[in-house]
Amino acid sequence: MVVGGAIPNLLQGREPKDLDLDVYGLGYGEVAAVYADLALKLVGRAYGVLKVVVDGLELNVNVPVLSSRVGPGPLMDAQLDPRLTPESPQRFRSSS
Repeated sequence: MVVGGAIPNLLQGREPKDLDLDVYGLGYGEVAAVYADLALKLVGRAYGVLKVVVDGLELNVNVPVLSSRVGPGPLMDAQLDPRLTPESPQRFRSSS
């Protein structure tokens, strides 16, 4: 599922600088295996984020994360959970 700032860019006829993709039903390792033959960067395993460049376009691939605040400020406890869906109320998408 395409999410993030690329959506308004595409709707306005502008080329996005990158695409944010949320992937459901696969774990972090499974998603990494899909992109293993490409220039894959495992940039945010704790938050389920992988980066890959395809035909010059950067993809920020996000595995679903269940998160909860662990104190004051932005600190979050994140647990990767491929069973989450776009409708899951506690879903957290990293701002990659």
